[in-house]
Amino acid sequence: MLGIMDKKDGKKAWAEGKWTVKGNEFCYDVVWRGKKSGDGTKWAPCVSWFKVGKVFWSKNGPGNGEWTGNVCDCEFRDSFKMGDKVSGRMEKVKASLPDS
Repeated sequence: MLGIMDKKDGKKAWAEGKWTVKGNEFCYDVVWRGKKSGDGTKWAPCVSWFKVGKVFWSKNGPGNGEWTGNVCDCEFRDSFKMGDKVSGRMEKVKASLPDS
C-alpha cells in the first residue's frame, strides 16, 4: 500500500505498508515518513464500512480515534476506485522532501 499527503499548506509525507480486509473492515499497517528515507511513524488503524441505500457509513476500529457511526461524504468517496492512483504522485512528493 502506498499513501501520500500533499497539502496546500506545504505539509508533505509519504507512506508505505500493507492493508488487509476482513469482511467489511479494512486495516492499514503503514509507516509515514516526512523525508525521502529513514525512520517514520507507524500508523495501523482499522475502519468498517457499511452502505445503506446510497449512503456510506464508517465505524472506526482499533487504532483509529474516537469517531464512530459517521456518514461518509468525505474525501474517501472518490477514492473507491480500482487501480494505482498514487505511485506517480508519491515519487513527486518524495523528490520534494529532504534526505534522511
